[in-house]
Amino acid sequence: MDESVATRSSATDVADAVILVRGVSPYDMSHPVFNRETLLDISVNIIPLVILLFFTVFLLLFSPWPQNTFLEVIALGLHIVPFVVLAILTYVAAYYI
Repeated sequence: MDESVATRSSATDVADAVILVRGVSPYDMSHPVFNRETLLDISVNIIPLVILLFFTVFLLLFSPWPQNTFLEVIALGLHIVPFVVLAILTYVAAYYI
C-alpha cells in the first residue's frame, strides 16, 4: 500500500509542478473553457468560422444567381451546416483541451 500512496503523491506533485510552470492557479480562472491558451488552441477553428460567416452574409446580400429558392436553400445549407458543425466541434474541443 505504501507503493500506491507514493505513486499518488508523485502524480499530485507532477500536477502541482505543471500548474506552477504554467503560472496559472486553478483558482485564478474565472471560466476554464475560454482562457488565453484555449483561445489560442481553437483559433485554428475560429478563423474558418469567420470566413464561413462572411461568405454566408455575402451570399444573403448579393446572390450571384437569379431568384431561385432551391439554389438559395442549397447554397445557404452548404454554408450554414458546416458553420454549425464547426462551431459545435470548436466548443467541444475547447471544453476538453
